[in-house]
Amino acid sequence: MLQILTTILFDGWPEALILCNQLVFLSLLPVLFLQFHLKSH
Repeated sequence: MLQILTTILFDGWPEALILCNQLVFLSLLPVLFLQFHLKSH
C-alpha cells in the first residue's frame, strides 16, 4: 500500500511540477509583456 502511494507520488511529481511551472509562466507572461510594451514606447 505504502509502495503504491510513493510510486504515484514520485511518478506524478514531475507532471505536477510542470503544471505548476506552466501556471506560473502563464501568470507572469502578461506582466512581462506589459513591461516590455511600456519600455519600448
